[in-house]
Amino acid sequence: IRVCFWSGGLGDVYKGQPGEELLARGVIQGRLKDAYPPIAAIVLASVVFTLGHVGNLVATPLGRALPYFAQLFVLSLVLGWLYERSENLLVVVFVHAVYNCITFLSQYAAATAP
Repeated sequence: IRVCFWSGGLGDVYKGQPGEELLARGVIQGRLKDAYPPIAAIVLASVVFTLGHVGNLVATPLGRALPYFAQLFVLSLVLGWLYERSENLLVVVFVHAVYNCITFLSQYAAATAP
């Protein structure tokens, strides 16, 4: 758990997640909701959120990158829905942090398995 906290999971609460969620939900989704129905705003903000992570896999073959982007898109839809329902960025940041922690732990377990 300590490794997860500092290696990209819950530790990101102090680094990237608040900024990502403020931009994706607070600014982009919020502005889109002024012009479109909530579901359209969530979908469009999720596309932007997903495309914002393209740099994470620059040298990765497309066949390996597509599942990553599909997973991010679904995560973003869930986060967008949570924000729409709760109107609270802290809820979204916490869920994002838990997701990152689970992802890190599963990757760590796979990399260190005998």
